[in-house]
Amino acid sequence: MERKDFYYTKFLYVFFICYSFTTASVTYANDLPSDFSKSRISLGSKQTPIRSLPKELSKYRELERLSLYATSIEFPNEIANLPKLKVLGLEGDMESLSSTIGNLTQVESLEISLGLTEVPSEIGNMTSLRSLRLTANRLKDLPSSFRNLQNLKGISIAENEFVKLPSVITKLVQISWFSANNNQIKELPSNLGDLKNLTGFNLQSNELQELPDSVAEIQTITDVNLMDNRFRKWPEALSGLRNLKEVNLSHNRIETLFRNTENLPSLTKLWLHSN
Repeated sequence: MERKDFYYTKFLYVFFICYSFTTASVTYANDLPSDFSKSRISLGSKQTPIRSLPKELSKYRELERLSLYATSIEFPNEIANLPKLKVLGLEGDMESLSSTIGNLTQVESLEISLGLTEVPSEIGNMTSLRSLRLTANRLKDLPSSFRNLQNLKGISIAENEFVKLPSVITKLVQISWFSANNNQIKELPSNLGDLKNLTGFNLQSNELQELPDSVAEIQTITDVNLMDNRFRKWPEALSGLRNLKEVNLSHNRIETLFRNTENLPSLTKLWLHSN
């Protein structure tokens, strides 16, 4: 893996891989075999996205894991009636998501990569969520209702159109990791230090020049990716993080580094090339 992918959504990928899907490529409704797995279903792929949903899908009341790669279809309300669904992945192209997705209060892992400009505020009702990936959309903000997702351990909003990190993320006090790489973020909330359980974050490929002072209060941080931003000096907020192990500040404009390493006893890896 190239360093530009340094710890990309580390927690989220580990969590999602644990819920691997049965592989299938289904394009139309009559393609779903009668003996298909009752607990795991994957429909469509990038090469062959589905264009209609199998009508009998709602009958799979034992279904726990569902992955759809779809194009030109509306969010199928039938999915909201699957009582045991724990993992849901939606990729491809949809103009919007129905508010009925908020009925899936038992879902623990959700991926939405559909090119959306907004997501339903009803996602805030999905209080069992532990992993949330909203990558590869066109989002500029998040609903305030997301503050209700207090079981969330990791969130990715990578590859969107954010110019500042949504302040609602600072309300998710249980998260251990967030990823917001590949946006146009220039500003971080001053109270980012409220995330006392944070072990790392990925802010690669943004437009940041500094970190808020409150980051220095998060002594749990071990991994930081600030590659490809606009830093001209070492971020002082990192200087007192005694558990910090890895920092990527490559591809910035760093001219001045810290002089005292005594306050960084755990630091083992530091990337500074291409400055």
